This record gives sequence, C-alpha cells and structure tokens, in this order.
Amino acid sequence: MMLENSPKEIKIIKNVYGHFRKMYGETSNTYKDQTNVCIADVSRSLESEKGRVYSDEKAHLNAKGNAIVAQSLRDELVKCGILELLPAQNPS
Repeated sequence: MMLENSPKEIKIIKNVYGHFRKMYGETSNTYKDQTNVCIADVSRSLESEKGRVYSDEKAHLNAKGNAIVAQSLRDELVKCGILELLPAQNPS
C-alpha cells in the first residue's frame, strides 16, 4: 500500500523548501566568485517523484526520498568537478 502526503503535509513542506531556496540563493551569491566552492540547489529533485518520499510533516525524508536526494547531490558534485564517477566495473 502506498501512502500519499496529505494536503496539510504538502503545504508545510512547500513552505519549508521555499525558505531553504531563499537561503540557498543568498549563500550562492556569497560564494559566486570562488571556484573551489560548489553550491547547487537540489531542493527540486523530488518534484516529479510519485509516491511518498517524506516520513512526517516536518519534511524529514524517508529512505526513498533520501536515496533520490543523495543521487542529486552526487550528480551536482560531478557537474562541479568535485567528484568523478568511475567507469562501471564488470565482475569477473
């Protein structure tokens, strides 16, 4: 059985992320001239996801949500050049 977020939960979550996006913008502007700093907004990484990704009304992610955000973080660090993905290994 798949649980969906209630309208109350969705409203709270949108407010929380709206606040974080504002803080992200301010922080990004602070470091815009520093090439050794990678700032990326991954707050929208869950927007197209179907099903429940939060565990409660305080915007704490469940395991599925954490996995999606972790992959988004990895992708952004690769784009910034901080991480390099290794080629896939073939088991022998």
